[in-house]
Amino acid sequence: MGADAVAGDMKLVRIIKSVVLKIFQITLFVYSFCCCNWLLEHPVLSQSLSSIAVLDSQNIWVAGAEGIIIKYDGVAWSSQRTISDCFIRAISFSDSANGWVVGNTTGAPPGNGLILKYSNSTWKIDSFAFKQGLRKLNSVYSLKPNQAWIAGDSNVLFHFNGTDWQPFGTPFKDTMVTITSFHFLDSSHGWAAGVYVDLRHESALMKYDGAAWSKLQGPDSTMTGSYFYIGYPSIFFADTSHGWLAPGMASGLIHKYVHGKWSNDTVLPGGHYVITDIAFTDSIHGWATAVLPIDCDCEYPSDIYRHDESGWHPCSTRANPLYKIKMLNANYGFAVGETGSLLKYADGGWQPVLHPTYNIVKHIQMLDASNGWAVTANRLLKYDGIMWQDDSVNDSIDWNVFSFSDKNHGLLGGEKGRIKRYYYGTWSDEVTPDSNSLTALFLLDSNHGWAGTQQGRLWKYNGQAWLMDTISLSDKLTGIRFTDSAHGVVATGSGNVYKYVQGVTIRVPPKINLNSYTQIFLDSAYPERGYVTNGERLYAFIDDSLTPVTVDDMGIISEGFDFKSINNGWSIGEGTLRHYNGLYWDENKLPSGSWYYSVSFLDSLHGWIGGNYGKIYRTDDGGISFVETSCSDNRMAETLKITPNPFNPSTHINFLLTTPKAVKLVVFNISGKKIATLADRTLPVGRHSVNFDANGLASGVYLCRLTAGTRVNTKRLVLMR
Repeated sequence: MGADAVAGDMKLVRIIKSVVLKIFQITLFVYSFCCCNWLLEHPVLSQSLSSIAVLDSQNIWVAGAEGIIIKYDGVAWSSQRTISDCFIRAISFSDSANGWVVGNTTGAPPGNGLILKYSNSTWKIDSFAFKQGLRKLNSVYSLKPNQAWIAGDSNVLFHFNGTDWQPFGTPFKDTMVTITSFHFLDSSHGWAAGVYVDLRHESALMKYDGAAWSKLQGPDSTMTGSYFYIGYPSIFFADTSHGWLAPGMASGLIHKYVHGKWSNDTVLPGGHYVITDIAFTDSIHGWATAVLPIDCDCEYPSDIYRHDESGWHPCSTRANPLYKIKMLNANYGFAVGETGSLLKYADGGWQPVLHPTYNIVKHIQMLDASNGWAVTANRLLKYDGIMWQDDSVNDSIDWNVFSFSDKNHGLLGGEKGRIKRYYYGTWSDEVTPDSNSLTALFLLDSNHGWAGTQQGRLWKYNGQAWLMDTISLSDKLTGIRFTDSAHGVVATGSGNVYKYVQGVTIRVPPKINLNSYTQIFLDSAYPERGYVTNGERLYAFIDDSLTPVTVDDMGIISEGFDFKSINNGWSIGEGTLRHYNGLYWDENKLPSGSWYYSVSFLDSLHGWIGGNYGKIYRTDDGGISFVETSCSDNRMAETLKITPNPFNPSTHINFLLTTPKAVKLVVFNISGKKIATLADRTLPVGRHSVNFDANGLASGVYLCRLTAGTRVNTKRLVLMR
């Protein structure tokens, strides 16, 4: 056989191997996706939250977009039911065992009314809205377990009497009204507010006397101000003589009702704010959520205002738009709003509960399987091997960058030149080298670090103090990387990349577009080689020049990367995770619903990615599938972590308890037959690990169910022999 024939056969063999490998990867991906799904480890709050019900400190319900419903039981928040393709607009509970939600579908066809009833610990669809052809439902109020009111567009008003829904016509016979808000003191005293379909400059108000609804004379319809905005009016009464109306207009006004007369109560002088909701605990003490119109160019377009004997006062909550507020009493309450904003009032102040997840996870650095860090806008998150949680360093400033040389040594930089040093588990303030915001940071080891500022200054850390370097680039520094104390690369916001040698900078061509955060990697074994990403494209740094990295003649889109060497690394961009093995790039699709900016791998299998809405995902199979991990300090503590998974023949089931609880850990097969009881006893606070040995079991999917107190969490196990 000739040499050409042999070469041809070898080429064919390589092609066949490549095809078989790709088929195997695709099969494993489909199997993982179809059998394992995307496993949710905590309530995801990227959705807008539109309504809240507060029964007591151990029964709080929140609902919103994408059908999200979450519940707080006094210990942690958990997802109760998510119904895709719907928007839940209102939620109401008569007691802890009976409640309702209403809204509308968002899929095909959109806009159909939706009613769900909660009883016997289960949410069920009430078909009444579909049978009647009702459109969007805006409000619900439950008085007793078997009594409720619903309202919606075009004079829709129905009462549930325990058996079925009965029409209860509005008193507005001559025009169409959309009811948007209910409030009841008892079964004989209720109020409702809405808007006229013709958008006249006044609210439509009704009063219920236990038998029928009648029109309630509203306040003066004349509204002043250059902006006019119709939102959803909200009404609240503390007793039959004292009530308040938020008209949903950009006026900064609340209308106050006292003994049958309305008057204007100015919350925000100057107008333009829309008061979205109100709640009072008595005739004097109350709260209001306020939002600037959508065209407002401001970082925090919402706030909460408190009312006392001297009037209204801002609470400075630094929040995204807030839509609803509920107070259990003068010292305990909640507010919800856009992109997962959920705030709690206790101990005299408002604090995030499940932090708003609109922040981007800008950077992740994993040091080992039990130590990792991530930074969002003003939060530093720490990974402890099970979940992400707020680190104690967090305060009111924005942290921009961080860098760790190992698990015991790190630096954190933020606005106004703030720097903190991490040393064996403790953060301490460093002497501020500069009053300008820090925009780049790199720690080589415990005695060598660098910080770059918005003004282009480079500061050097010698293990004791920060000293200004001899170079000044007069431009914002966006990236820093050093291989030793004298050799490195720095990048600036104007698109210039410089090689740093013994205090001298040499520009590396060509000039590229750089954003506010530039990643740089240099291979310590080959200091003249590495990679740079500007948040858009991936460039190879080779022999003092930058060259775009391409696949099939197309430049790689790279939002972020993690390289271990010039021949081993990962890059993310356009919803794709790419791995380079020194010869070619492999690709895996990332979970939908987010845009990803950061990636960090420990080895070829175990990695993490971070994106917008505060989402952080973990993979244990090199990127074929991902599991969403918690990034909140008020999470479901009983989150299960199973490693390895898939497994053969044994695996470890790990979970964390924040309080002592009766625990039952059971494994079932896919048909629901119990295979093994791994734990059935009271366990103390702390982390627990239980071994599951599957010897004698067939390959396939099994279910692991953890019951801890009243909470239940189930995960899939995949046995692959």
